[in-house]
Amino acid sequence: MSYNDGELKIFMNRAIELSKWAASNNEVPVGCVIVNRITKKIESEAHNETNISRNGTRHCEIVALEKLINKLNYMNREFSNSTQSIHQDQDKCNCPKFRFNFGNFYDLFVTVEPCIMCIGFIDQLGINKIFFGCKNYRFGGCGSVLDYHHLNKISKITLTSGICENETIKILKDFYESGNPKAPENKRKRPLKILNCSLS
Repeated sequence: MSYNDGELKIFMNRAIELSKWAASNNEVPVGCVIVNRITKKIESEAHNETNISRNGTRHCEIVALEKLINKLNYMNREFSNSTQSIHQDQDKCNCPKFRFNFGNFYDLFVTVEPCIMCIGFIDQLGINKIFFGCKNYRFGGCGSVLDYHHLNKISKITLTSGICENETIKILKDFYESGNPKAPENKRKRPLKILNCSLS
């Protein structure tokens, strides 16, 4: 199921709101929403949490996907308990039993191109449609630094870039120009490389 231009902007605008909230809390301003492709409802959302958690892996994509996994695990347990399912080992699994079918149900919207770490995690869960605002020329895993989805021959990821691109760039630019207070002192005010990407 595809999205019209209005729907793309609605979901990206929510991700942008999350990125602004992150910036106001001294986090690198990146926001993410995960949308149910069938119902077109947001099922999970997050912003970067690397500073507050003191954990460099807490990118918004990872956080949003973990929230979705926990939500689906809870729903699975409730269903299993109510039907007295014979799947006794299900609670021992950290992911839903249909984890490799994520791509049939969920799409990911993020303000900035996912990094190499995040694109690998997204692919492992089977999500195959990613929509993002601007390129990530430092850590991008979707073509800017590493072209993960082409290097990985079994990956079925399709990308759509450039959604609300100018706004996502401005948020990043403003944040880095004011200085990331959690960054090492010699890296707090780094120039942000600006290159436009067209909607594809």
